[in-house]
Amino acid sequence: MFKVKVLYGDDGVYSSFLNGALAETHPIFSEDPNALQIVLYYDDISLTTSSAKRIKLGMFYFTLGNFNATFKSRVDTISLLAIAHYEDIRSYGVDRVLAPLCEELKQLSQPAGFAFSLDQFYLPLRGAVVAVAADTPASNYLSGFKEGVGGALRKCRHCNTDYETMQNHFDEEDFLPRTLQQHLLQCQVMEKSETLRDHHSTNYGITRRSALCDFPFFNVTQQMPQDIMHILFQGAIPYVIGHILRYYINTEKAFTLAQFNRRLCDFNYGYSQMADRLQTISKDMLQADWGDEKGLSGFGQHAAKNWLFLRVLPFIIGDWVNLESEQWGVLEKLLTICSILVSPVILVETVAHLKTLIREFLSGFKQTLEGVIIPKLHYLVHCPRLILTLGPLINFWCMRFESKHQYFKKKSRKCSYKNICLSLAKGHQRRFSSFLISTEECNLLFKNSNGRTEHLTGRDFESAKREIINFLGWEASLITNVYLTSWIGVHGTKYIPNECVLLIRSENETPVFGMLRIIWVVNFQAVLFRVSMLETVDFNGHINAYRVQEPALAAGLELVLQDQLLSHEVLHIYNFNGDQYISPKTYLSDILK
Repeated sequence: MFKVKVLYGDDGVYSSFLNGALAETHPIFSEDPNALQIVLYYDDISLTTSSAKRIKLGMFYFTLGNFNATFKSRVDTISLLAIAHYEDIRSYGVDRVLAPLCEELKQLSQPAGFAFSLDQFYLPLRGAVVAVAADTPASNYLSGFKEGVGGALRKCRHCNTDYETMQNHFDEEDFLPRTLQQHLLQCQVMEKSETLRDHHSTNYGITRRSALCDFPFFNVTQQMPQDIMHILFQGAIPYVIGHILRYYINTEKAFTLAQFNRRLCDFNYGYSQMADRLQTISKDMLQADWGDEKGLSGFGQHAAKNWLFLRVLPFIIGDWVNLESEQWGVLEKLLTICSILVSPVILVETVAHLKTLIREFLSGFKQTLEGVIIPKLHYLVHCPRLILTLGPLINFWCMRFESKHQYFKKKSRKCSYKNICLSLAKGHQRRFSSFLISTEECNLLFKNSNGRTEHLTGRDFESAKREIINFLGWEASLITNVYLTSWIGVHGTKYIPNECVLLIRSENETPVFGMLRIIWVVNFQAVLFRVSMLETVDFNGHINAYRVQEPALAAGLELVLQDQLLSHEVLHIYNFNGDQYISPKTYLSDILK
């Protein structure tokens, strides 16, 4: 489950924390790339008791950045750190919760590390917190900055910008960066001056010296990355789409709201997108005051819905509008920015391109759509540097952490509320311990979800066996059984034949896609896909999609291993202006290289 690849950004590839500039100079990771990369997370959740009483809890999780990318999406790789009542956290301070962790981190950071007991031997390991993930209010609260930036003169935990400056400057170099030395000095000034404490707090945008400052080798001005789920999916995307739709409906009159909603309802989503398909937009939603941060709930959709909305919007309204216009250019740049920020692999030249895109996007949004630059839009200017410092921000986003909440919400319906924190913690740790000590080697047909299966025998088995030998070069004696399955889920991704497209490989830095036709499970372990290849015609930057078609010369099915796909993302084909397109979530250019 662990895979260490030390690059430190030297070859211009960023795929993990170890590729970032911070790891290169870090006292622990620069010496020991196998050291534990701890990522903390904090959020508040609300539970409803059987008597309809609502209880609010503070949830603290952690995971390790050392995990192989294949396993990072699994909720089981996220561990529970602490649970506390929200009222207690606010009464006694979150630093009281973090204090025991700080002492243990100091032991872990020692040159000899901490000796973990494993059966009959000890394993000495070092480690440190590399980042803290949370939404903007929670991140600011943990690190000692103002939760509500509206009440602070300095509205960013990465720089010293004020509201007026962020309206007209869109390069990070235009802002005075915060430093740890400056931050600690400001905390000291504020704490020493009781009469001017509120003034300094508002002026500096801080509230206290956080316990995070006592974590070994931790910098609150660098290692509290912006969460792309909140600043993009619940911030920039609904905010900008609101302006785009109002422009085309009210100003340009390219289409009506009724026409838009009709297409929205009739859109042909893929099976993996059905849970996040969009609801119709009311007139009140469209006319909401998007300059108000509270309006960012916007269309009433959650993060995944907003993300999908952005990706399918070009296919819904693209034939109604001028795709060469400056207004559409704003949406086009936002599409590219999102695809880069969610990519697991980013090249250094792409980071430079991202920096330019963000500057042009914010400038275009301000000028052509007359939009107000809210803090969540300003935070984008810091993302390129954060990638260079910490690696891809997808490694620290809150999407997977928030899915962990579902276990506790479900568990809370069946446990005692006398001490709900203890009940939930014990229940989780029992389940997690059982998961860790399990030695049962389940085969794929039982460990992963799957549909109806058929054991191939006779001629069908021999035919499948020959194909596996021809395509993969396996020895015939090693192929003992082959199962045909109607669908299969691997690491949370569901594959259904004839309903999804896969990214198979790269040819001359061009993606090669294939339609999934048949799924085989060999020896209860290996998942094999039989695919019909598609021809990639070109890339349409206006809609951020690849145009594909059936090859001119019919070819047979190819056989590929699921774990050798270039990307495990399930893709779907959309029709646009008489052609077929595939719109990936991520920026494929870097993956293809």
